Parts: sequence; C-alpha cells; structure tokens
Amino acid sequence: MAAPPISPPKYFPNVAFLDGELSSLPETRQQLIQSLTTILRGSPPRKPWTDSFKKDPQGLWTGPSSIAYLFFWLSKTHPNLTIEKQLAIDWCLAYLDCGSDTHPVSGNGVGVKNEFLAFNTVKAIATKDLTCVEKVRSAAATFNTEAPAVESEYLSGRAGTLALLRILRHWFPEASEELNQTMEPIIKHCLDNQPWKFRNVQYIGAAHGSIGIITQIILCNPRYSKELEPDLIEHLDAQRDNGNWFCRAGEPDRAELVQFCHGAPGFVFSLLKLRPHFPKLHSQIDNVIKLARQCIWEQGLLNKEPNLCHGITGNALALESPQRDHFMSYATAERIQAGSEDGTFVMSDDRYGLQWGEAGRAWGWMVLDINAVEEMGWPAYTDI
Repeated sequence: MAAPPISPPKYFPNVAFLDGELSSLPETRQQLIQSLTTILRGSPPRKPWTDSFKKDPQGLWTGPSSIAYLFFWLSKTHPNLTIEKQLAIDWCLAYLDCGSDTHPVSGNGVGVKNEFLAFNTVKAIATKDLTCVEKVRSAAATFNTEAPAVESEYLSGRAGTLALLRILRHWFPEASEELNQTMEPIIKHCLDNQPWKFRNVQYIGAAHGSIGIITQIILCNPRYSKELEPDLIEHLDAQRDNGNWFCRAGEPDRAELVQFCHGAPGFVFSLLKLRPHFPKLHSQIDNVIKLARQCIWEQGLLNKEPNLCHGITGNALALESPQRDHFMSYATAERIQAGSEDGTFVMSDDRYGLQWGEAGRAWGWMVLDINAVEEMGWPAYTDI
C-alpha cells in the first residue's frame, strides 16, 4: 500500500529540545485564578445556554456540564478558593442550572458527549442526589441494548458510559453493587463486538479507539486484565520507533498526530493507570511510556491554541517536570495572546469548554497547583 501524502507538521519546534534551555513554570495559583475568571466573565452560567461553538451542549466535552465538572473538582482541590466572590461548589451548581436538566436522554451518542448522562453524573456527585445516579444507571442499561453494536469508543460510545458510571461509583460507594451490575453487560458487549470501530474506522487512540476502550474496561473491573493482556501487548508492540502510534490500526497517517485523541499523549495517560493491573508488563510499559514522552517532548508543542484535547495543555500533563513546566509556560494568557497575534497559534473554535477551551487550561493549572498531575490524570478518563 502506497503511503499517503504527508501533511504539514501540526507543531512548532521545541527550542528546549534543541538547546536544553527550559522555561520556568509561572505562578500556578495566579494562572488558575486568571483562567477561572476568564471563564466566568466570558461564559457565565445562563439559561437558556448558548454557545457559538456547538448549538447543543456536548456533555463533558464542551458546554455547561463540562465547566461544572471542572468546578466540582476545584471544590475538592481548592475548597476555600473564592472566584468572583463565590466558592467553586457554588459555581458548579450555577453551571448545572443552565437548562441541561431538560435535555433529552438520546443525542450525542452514549459516551461522555451525551449531555443527559454527563449532566446527571455531575449533578449527582455535586449534590449527592441518588435519583440522578439512578437516571444515569437506567439510561446506561437502556443504551447498551439499543445503541448500535459498534459504538464502543470513549467519546460517544460505551467506553464513555463506563467512565461516567465509574465516576459515580467513586463518589457513591453505597451504590457500587448496582453500578457494577450495570457495568458488567456493557463490558461484555464491548468484548463481544471486536474489532472496535468508530465511523467504520479501526482507530487505536484514547478518544475514539481501542486503547481508550481497554482503559475504561480495566479501570471498571481489573479482573479483565488477564483476558485483555494480549490486546494490550499488541498495542505496546504497535509503538513506532519515534515513540508515536498510527491513528488507524496498521495504516500510515497523512499527518503525525501527537495529542490525546490520537497518538502518544493518550497512550501515556492510559498506560500510567493500566500499569498496576499488568505486573508482568511493568518493564515494557515503562519503556513505552519513556519513548512516548520523548515523542511528545519533540513534537508536542501543537499549533492549536493550548487546550486539553488537541493542544499543549493536554500534552504537558502527559510529561514529567521540568518538561511539563516548560510546556505549561506556553499556556499562560499572555503567551496565548502573543501567539495568536504572531501566528504561532491557531485560535480554538471553542473558547470556554473543558476539552477544547479555557476550562481545560484551568484544569491544567489546578492540578499543577496542588502537584497532583499523576494522580488526577485526564478529566473523566483517568482522574479517578
């Protein structure tokens, strides 16, 4: 098969990779407060919710529930921090009062993009409302029997449903038995419907592909580690010499994608959480993570405005300090403004949401401020 034409690089050169001079990390608390203030002033809680990026909210990807999830976690990491005269939990509840309670059960797939599932998950953990837990659990069980068999990926498929159920299980241990019972047929459905495809393509990355599905299954029920070990080994062996992975199983890419959705960063987040469940593979996993981080360090300063999903912020969180600090120095408001003016950055369509906007940058500053990047990982993917 002839290789496809190569697209222009999606990153700019990492000067520190060439000369070894790293930028220092800005004051994280100041950056966090500035980022949160930008969200509250630019996209405050409102009903009806309007957004120039997506007409309808997209669960924990973009929209009010995604911002509420950020503020929920902030209420745990910084419970006494006041932003615009209110505590984080108050802002969380305000973003939960933007009309998503009337959003239909169907729509935006069955994963973390589903507004009904995401809203009720965040409302449940923010208010300790067991009726919201039951809404998610009941909808998840229905989706598993009615959704197309191929819908297993994280963003809009069954792996995303598992991630939301796992969040609920963490914050509602008293409901663990019922939630586990809901997870089990979803897991079995995923395992019985391989190879996993999204839009008829066999992706292997975190957001749309098989490593994301494996990650959510194992984190829901580690007893499947033995069954999935051959699949994980296959993914480890698929790493290329440059530390990255192709987007599609066995197919060269037109572009070298180094981001959470496709490529090395998503694998790093997954493997860090999977490692404890595969003791025989520790050495291989460690070597794969090391090589993947080298790839991110060389090719991870992406041209997109710094964000979690397709940008520098997400890639930074896949690194260790001081390389992480160097990457995050590009995510300050000042450097983003300068980068947009000189053409370094292509501005994001989504100004404020969690995965593509300002809320994702706030997530980065939040976890850096408490030095908990490894523990909290990626929001709604490996944060618990």
